[in-house]
Amino acid sequence: MGYDKNPMDNNSALFDKAIRQLGDLVPKSDLLFVGNMALKEIGEKEVFISVPSEFVENNVKKHIPTLNNILSELFERELKCIISVDQNQKVKKTKDKKEEKTEAKEKKAESPLKKKNETLNKKYTLSNFIRGDNSNLAYEAAQIISKNPGTSYNPCLIYGGVGLGKTHLLYAIGNAIGDNFPTKTIVYVSSDLFIDEFIETLNDNSAKNRFRNKYRKADVLLIDDIQFLQKKEKTQEELFHIFNDLYENDKQLVFTSDRPISELKDITERLRTRFIRGFNVDLQPPPYEVRIAIARQKCKERNLKLSNEIIEYVCENVKTNVRDLEGMLTTLSGVSEILGKPVTIDLAKEQLRNFINASNTKKLNISIDDIFTVTSNYFNVSLVDIRGNSRSTRVQIPRQVATYLAHSYGKYTFSEIGTYLDKDHTSISYTVNKVEGLISSNESYKKAIKDISLKLDES
Repeated sequence: MGYDKNPMDNNSALFDKAIRQLGDLVPKSDLLFVGNMALKEIGEKEVFISVPSEFVENNVKKHIPTLNNILSELFERELKCIISVDQNQKVKKTKDKKEEKTEAKEKKAESPLKKKNETLNKKYTLSNFIRGDNSNLAYEAAQIISKNPGTSYNPCLIYGGVGLGKTHLLYAIGNAIGDNFPTKTIVYVSSDLFIDEFIETLNDNSAKNRFRNKYRKADVLLIDDIQFLQKKEKTQEELFHIFNDLYENDKQLVFTSDRPISELKDITERLRTRFIRGFNVDLQPPPYEVRIAIARQKCKERNLKLSNEIIEYVCENVKTNVRDLEGMLTTLSGVSEILGKPVTIDLAKEQLRNFINASNTKKLNISIDDIFTVTSNYFNVSLVDIRGNSRSTRVQIPRQVATYLAHSYGKYTFSEIGTYLDKDHTSISYTVNKVEGLISSNESYKKAIKDISLKLDES
């Protein structure tokens, strides 16, 4: 059987069959994790699979050898699974037969044209967005934009890591403007679809007319994940003209990105300047109190029966983003459904163990030199200067911040840090205590530590 002659739908069917066979072999508590493996691509010797989070990845790794054997048998050649995390992939919940039949019926009735259009998800509103110190500015900007589209904060770029609420705010802005101004034409699109639609226009005049009518007649244009426009020069050129046309006619433009526009390397300069002249605001990972509020809201929305003790335990240990937090809660609920009994704190700890261990191991692998290097890059100061004896403010502040992070984030002892900087234990202790006091009163220190910690998480 020639692998290259198999159409993708046949590959998908065989992969689904493999997952079903694997599901018959794994413990019931792992069924939900196995069901969250999605096929990306099948090659000659490798099967590329994605999962929605590191948590799911850690729980399916132990079953990969078995899946390799099943797939090799079904495809009649030796295959090896390669897993990657796609945090844009939605977490699947267990469904009863009635739900599955309803979904199948709706999918069958769905027209091809509907699949090409993206619409606002009505469940995301400003009223159900849990705000905190990490998101107050972005939330306030969204409120103002929704009441005065095209006049305030235009264009607006909301940026931040995955799962922090960018898309929620983008949908919420569109939904609020739709409620406040029912006659306005609101267009929401992901960058992927925008690129696909533009490519269609290159050899199809009717597609070109539809494209122009869709975007140039918009009163509000919302584009998600513009980082995917990098290196797409022709698409960027088209967006530049749409951008100018709408902006000059006081139409509202809101975009999201996973990083600031200054960090997008392959964006044309003229498009970059359009973003820079607008309002740029970031979203940070939510602090513990906000995570608790988000978790309780998610439990209420989904009717998840989890005790306060379990919610607090999850929020203490899942600090990355809202999507991971939601994934943990959904997983625990699914485990409860599969086992037919409530989730206890011991069961929650067992299910979260791999995720927590992986997170802790990641931090333990960060060296003191890594922490000082990332800090020196953040402050644009050489590593040699930070490790030296200069007492200038320009060097002292980065040195203090890096010393604090080496102890609080990297878990290195005062003696280990002292050896790295050629300073005594007492000096390092004094610096760490000094920065701890400054964090609560000095916003510059607080922001620097948050930003650098995030960069270290991504490294």
